Amino acid sequence: MCLFKWFEKDPIPFDEGFCDVGDGHSIHYMQFGNKKGIPVLCFHGGPGGGIRNRTAARFDLKKFRVVLFSQRGCGKSKFKNLLEENTTLNSVKDAYVLLRHLKINSRVVLAGGSYGSTLALLFALEYPQKVRAMVLNSVFLARQADIDFPYVEMFKFYPDVKAEFQKLAGTRNIQSFFTEKIFSDKYKDIQMALQYYGAYEHQLGDMMPKFTAPAITDSKINNLKIFLTYMNNNMFLKENYILKNIDKIKDIPCLIVHNRFDFCCPLENAWALHKKMRRSTLVINEDYNHGSEKLRARIKKECKKFFDKYL
Repeated sequence: MCLFKWFEKDPIPFDEGFCDVGDGHSIHYMQFGNKKGIPVLCFHGGPGGGIRNRTAARFDLKKFRVVLFSQRGCGKSKFKNLLEENTTLNSVKDAYVLLRHLKINSRVVLAGGSYGSTLALLFALEYPQKVRAMVLNSVFLARQADIDFPYVEMFKFYPDVKAEFQKLAGTRNIQSFFTEKIFSDKYKDIQMALQYYGAYEHQLGDMMPKFTAPAITDSKINNLKIFLTYMNNNMFLKENYILKNIDKIKDIPCLIVHNRFDFCCPLENAWALHKKMRRSTLVINEDYNHGSEKLRARIKKECKKFFDKYL
């Protein structure tokens, strides 16, 4: 769900392009590493996030063929209508269509962090025969409690922020208020939505969060529109859908890496998943925030051990 600074050298894709997935959407993809290597399909966070080349650097690019793609309305992906059929399960379907487009017929390793872990798990549930293993971090299970966590439980630690939001919203529901603002045609409304609601999750874990006015771009506006649309529709999923159906994929090898003090997706998410997955390895990283340099380094380190065991 969050944006991070990366310090590794950006890998260069050997291929990139677009895949028409229907409904007026064409998703952008990039491929890295060995064209004949073990395919890895990566899901970015959000909803409304984006891909970063350095995600591919977690994997041995001499051994793996890493595919990154931007979900509907995100990054360089093209659309006729941003929110037309823009749903969680359609993103899962798009990933399958992309694999066919790239002529990847073998089983794949799935990777994803935060909302990307949600999509990876949903893909595995929908197409278990296509999945070789999973590498997940900062797990988000998309239960109602998970959706509400930053805006209910975390407000207990940021009552000053909640008060500031409520002052802006007046008697309105905070989420409804900022949804209206991001869909406004007024510059000051859009800026307010991006400054406060758009930045909130990225501030979690900071001792003194600061909501400075951001530069407004179409990408930032679209990202928040997607995010709030998904939030307002409970991620377009039935309650606790993943864990209720997890028996279908419980024997797929799964590496789970999660920061001990993740203020966006609590460790309980990863723990609940780990207890259901019989061949899972849970690594609790001794760090805080939803993402960190230590977390990224730990994922890369644990990937090597995990793949040595299962691939």
